[in-house]
Amino acid sequence: MGAMPPPGQWAQLKVPATQVNLEGHTLNGMAFTLFGGRATWDTAGRLTQVSNAPRAALTRSGSGATITWNSSSGTVYRVSYKDSLSDSTWTTGSPDITAINASSSWLDTGAISANQRFYRVSVLP
Repeated sequence: MGAMPPPGQWAQLKVPATQVNLEGHTLNGMAFTLFGGRATWDTAGRLTQVSNAPRAALTRSGSGATITWNSSSGTVYRVSYKDSLSDSTWTTGSPDITAINASSSWLDTGAISANQRFYRVSVLP
């Protein structure tokens, strides 16, 4: 499904169901096998596009990392992060953010001292 990602970086693998003859079929199980090297597995399964899921972009500066996402005015968002994909929990990065226009952002000043950081922007009910 493409070139291997650089060592030590996270990459999402997406395989269209049509390419493996699974379109319209029901799976009763799934297995993963790694030959050599090292991998960390995260969520696996069917990917469905959710219409209200925010799309986020990340920029870095001397102040930290800024997460910016498309938002809907009045919708409440939560930014969470973790420094390793193997961490069992996410840390809430800020108070919940209520959007006031079509774009919202949050500056993570703690990212300056982190070797790596993974972010999640969630829509709250």
